[in-house]
Amino acid sequence: LTVRIKEMMNTVAGVLLLLLSLSVGLYALQYQNPILNQDFPDPCVMQDPSDGMFYVYGTQTTYNGKRINIQAAYSHNLVNWTYHGEVLPHIPSYSTGPYTWAPDVQKHGGFYFMYFGCSYKSGGMCLSVATSKHPLGPFIPYKDPIKCDTGFVDIDPKSIDDDKTGRIFLYWGSNFFPLRFQELDASRLYFKSGSVMQNIIYPEPKSDYASLVEASWVQKHGDEYFYYYSGNNCCGPTAHYAVMVAKSKSLLGPWIKMETALHTNSSVILKLNGRWKAPGHNSVWANDKGEQWMIYHAIDPYHANNGERRVLLMDRINFRENGWPIVHNGSPSVGAQPAP
Repeated sequence: LTVRIKEMMNTVAGVLLLLLSLSVGLYALQYQNPILNQDFPDPCVMQDPSDGMFYVYGTQTTYNGKRINIQAAYSHNLVNWTYHGEVLPHIPSYSTGPYTWAPDVQKHGGFYFMYFGCSYKSGGMCLSVATSKHPLGPFIPYKDPIKCDTGFVDIDPKSIDDDKTGRIFLYWGSNFFPLRFQELDASRLYFKSGSVMQNIIYPEPKSDYASLVEASWVQKHGDEYFYYYSGNNCCGPTAHYAVMVAKSKSLLGPWIKMETALHTNSSVILKLNGRWKAPGHNSVWANDKGEQWMIYHAIDPYHANNGERRVLLMDRINFRENGWPIVHNGSPSVGAQPAP
């Protein structure tokens, strides 16, 4: 009898431990937006190939009363983030501020390259690059800008390497001009000699979201490239913003918008709902199973500073039978979600 009692107790204990481990596992595999509840606009997520750690970089902000040029945070799972703060302590010599916008960070040959837009001392904005040997900086601006122009057309850069040819391309654009791209040289610091800037996606003045287009992000899925972009007003009390998509078989194009391919009137794949306003300016992370997740900002309309405070959100990109993506169900998720 004593032996049977002990066996029963061991069985019950085992079941309780199993249930506890399952409940802990379920909890660990869920998240809820926002994944970082503070001002963190224009996020770029990067997984370091050397150790698998995740880093996210964002546009300038003020943190604890101090200006930060380019901010960063890090995580081991894309869900629990530790805020780091400044990674670009000094702006380029050709800039007088105040803008340092929309970084794109990639690792190549032992260095981390950060592309970003910054104010030009003669007016307008510049496509700029800074480098570091560590993902959390300090990033040191290169002495020359890649390109400068009046207004804010030269912002929101996104770099990508062609995995077949080894060519390097930079995509960018805003300010009611077309999105465009041009080839970089092997140094990644200049446009390739003889290369020509080419326009890709044009704004549509009568469109609900595409009267201004910006926030380029190019991501490969299968044998196709998907060009994610946002429009039209990112922030402020009249913010009206969403993510749209086009795709191509080549980084050189031609790019076809979703609305053209599906014969609809919209290429929007992520827009507002009752909980989150003006979602957009995304980056994308893909795992080794081909699953993709979008990291983006949105405005919390219930926060006191609901026009300028853009917090960090994440949602799964689902590819439909027609070959086109949609983010979550077309708007930001609300409530607990399965984590990557």
